[in-house]
Amino acid sequence: MTPKKRPTHATSPLTVDLPISIFNQIEAARKARGFKTASETVRFALAQFDFSQFTSAKERRLQISVRVPRSQRVDLRRAARQKGVAIGELVRAAIENLKTNRKRR
Repeated sequence: MTPKKRPTHATSPLTVDLPISIFNQIEAARKARGFKTASETVRFALAQFDFSQFTSAKERRLQISVRVPRSQRVDLRRAARQKGVAIGELVRAAIENLKTNRKRR
């Protein structure tokens, strides 16, 4: 039995985290170009984009693991849910808020 070949036009989900402003750009482009869906708009944008010319304006990221007490983890989850943000965003904000010239309490 030979495996089924995927048609070249088959699609699969791609989940990306976008600022609202970028989502609004997708919607504006969708309407302006007459596309039916956001997926169709993004596929068109990707097909037109020259990836070889891309340079990131953002700082490179590094993924780290740290140990936190259960109580802080619970607090982080609760705050993230209440604020509608990712836990990582809260951790970054807390680290950026550190006063580097102060000694540990």
